[in-house]
Amino acid sequence: MAVTIKELNITANVSGSSGTGPEKQVATGGGGGLSKLDKEVIIREAVRRAMEEISYKFGR
Repeated sequence: MAVTIKELNITANVSGSSGTGPEKQVATGGGGGLSKLDKEVIIREAVRRAMEEISYKFGR
């Protein structure tokens, strides 16, 4: 049975400041200092892995 995914909806909740204001962010020891590019890379990798799992599950 072939499965075609036409739309993938992802909901993400991101907390924190976007850093667009004049204030500076101080790095913390908690590892929460991810840049926008880092977040995009993480999201792309998660989507890639999800698509890979879907392909594997449906035997494509």
